[in-house]
Amino acid sequence: MSLGSPASSATDTRLTTLENDIGKTQGVQSVTPATVDSKGDAAVFTAIPTTAPSSDKTVDLVNDLRDNVIPAALKGTDLKAYVGGQTAGYIDLADRISEKLPSMILIVVALSFLVLLLAFRSVLVPLKAAIMNLLSVAAAYGVVTFVFQEGHGASLIGLDGAIPIVSFVPLLMFAILFGLSMDYEVFLLTQVHEHYKEHSDPSRAVVEGLANTGRVITSAALIMVFVFGASSSTATRP
Repeated sequence: MSLGSPASSATDTRLTTLENDIGKTQGVQSVTPATVDSKGDAAVFTAIPTTAPSSDKTVDLVNDLRDNVIPAALKGTDLKAYVGGQTAGYIDLADRISEKLPSMILIVVALSFLVLLLAFRSVLVPLKAAIMNLLSVAAAYGVVTFVFQEGHGASLIGLDGAIPIVSFVPLLMFAILFGLSMDYEVFLLTQVHEHYKEHSDPSRAVVEGLANTGRVITSAALIMVFVFGASSSTATRP
């Protein structure tokens, strides 16, 4: 906690009022005595919750302290208080990522659309690619939420039950999945385009393009499945 004006000691009434109000908050197990720096303008104390750091109740507690308890305790004073720690850090990181994720998705999709537009001289091809890849990423998000956040089938991969999804996982998932799917998309469309240039038959070009790339793409996908599956098994092993 940062104090906006000097505090002579840890017994400053403004500081003790804040400590007492936080200590009385539901979900707080105990509050440690405050430590004031030598200048008397900053103090730090620890509020220990009754729940685990990753629990939803701990998240609710941090939000309650920030939105209700601390503003009420400091009303009429010139003090400033900040909530830190593991849970608060995850909340702030999640808020920041949630704020930037739509922009990142829009930029990546727009750049991919532009590259495919220049490569294939077609509007429908990059539009179809963007839509299908976004649907694939959305399906992957759904599976992760269904298994990890809701706990369905979690025991099959070595988990005891539902666990929170780390805030940066959706960002990494989008970057990896969209990049891989777009890579295979370009590989497939390049083959289709080359066969179309040979005989100008769209249906035949699609069939031959799929026949030439199907095994390679499927094999590469299986390799990624086994790689990420092995990594997940290692990470969840007690």
